[in-house]
Amino acid sequence: YNDEVFTYMQRACEKNYSDALFWLGSHYLHGKDGYETNYIKSREYLEKAAKYGNVQSQIILALNYTHGITPRSTDLSEEDIEKLTWPCDPKRQYNYYLMAAHSGYAPAAKKVACLFDEGGNFDDQSFPKDQRLATEFWKIAADFGNSHNKVTYAERAEQGIGMEADPVVAGEYMRKAAEDGDICAMYHYGTYLLEGTHGFQPNVAKGLAYIQRSAENNYKDAMRKYLQILEKGVTRDKIGKDKKLAKQYKAKLADLK
Repeated sequence: YNDEVFTYMQRACEKNYSDALFWLGSHYLHGKDGYETNYIKSREYLEKAAKYGNVQSQIILALNYTHGITPRSTDLSEEDIEKLTWPCDPKRQYNYYLMAAHSGYAPAAKKVACLFDEGGNFDDQSFPKDQRLATEFWKIAADFGNSHNKVTYAERAEQGIGMEADPVVAGEYMRKAAEDGDICAMYHYGTYLLEGTHGFQPNVAKGLAYIQRSAENNYKDAMRKYLQILEKGVTRDKIGKDKKLAKQYKAKLADLK
């Protein structure tokens, strides 16, 4: 990059634009596009970017403070060694994971949630077991992350782990996970629809469809439930009853044992 680009980025950094701060920090980190690798400058820009909400900077800082970076070559001046050394700092590592979690970065939120779920020591830091805090971070992980995180939060809401038990909240997050294609969630959501629980009105056709999809993906609880439906049907009209298909599912379940 030419001097004009560098000048533009410097001016943007002076105004605390987080993307510009991240841009310069990552260029000094990787020594690319004509920028010399310099971890001192990289930390300076990345830490400012993180402060102003740049999630990429928060994660890079957390990762680099996890193990630190040391120069590969020993034939360096003291000044160069200082430029090419990134200290290991567990406290800063945790703080940047925490910052990224609050920024809505789901993997960071999950990591922090697990720390409070399990308690104990983590890289020389002691974490008390705190299910309430764990649940708060699981909610962030669920709101911004994958279906597994949604299922985990739904289960905590169902069982009242770190929060007051709330079947309606549990149902809503299980629904979101089911719509994302999670086979465990499809089974539970389908069951809620069949039974009209967890804040949902009964919807036999839709409930059956979700349970069937889960069963077709070999989720055993769903397969057992679907087999029961195929053998006996649901409602007085015996909806879903299919003896021929029931035999197939019984054999399929036996093969999975």
